[in-house]
Amino acid sequence: MYQNDYKVITMDQWMGFIRFCNEIYFPSLDNYDSDLAWPLILDNFVEWLRENKS
Repeated sequence: MYQNDYKVITMDQWMGFIRFCNEIYFPSLDNYDSDLAWPLILDNFVEWLRENKS
């Protein structure tokens, strides 16, 4: 998925993003667990971030 694949985000995705910001260590993402109930948009973001981390 790419950034332009999303035209809008839902309230559920937005609330998941706020939770993500409060709970996940950034930028290391050490405590991110993709098996937890994160919105797909956040799973895609973490995947993208890990692939493009320099």
